[in-house]
Amino acid sequence: MHTNASENDLRSFVTKRKISGGTVSRDGRVARDTMLGLVKTCQKPRLSFYHISATGSAETASLT
Repeated sequence: MHTNASENDLRSFVTKRKISGGTVSRDGRVARDTMLGLVKTCQKPRLSFYHISATGSAETASLT
């Protein structure tokens, strides 16, 4: 178990890359990294990524 928050954030990227076998193109890698980054960013303040992406607003996206 790691206590470094940045290292923990990267762990999901590495796991996804290993499971999927990576991407074929640079554009695919950029898209994957962008989406995973947005999901992780929303998780920190406990916001729903799916709600924000559907409505375009974080005002009512709280998970609590």
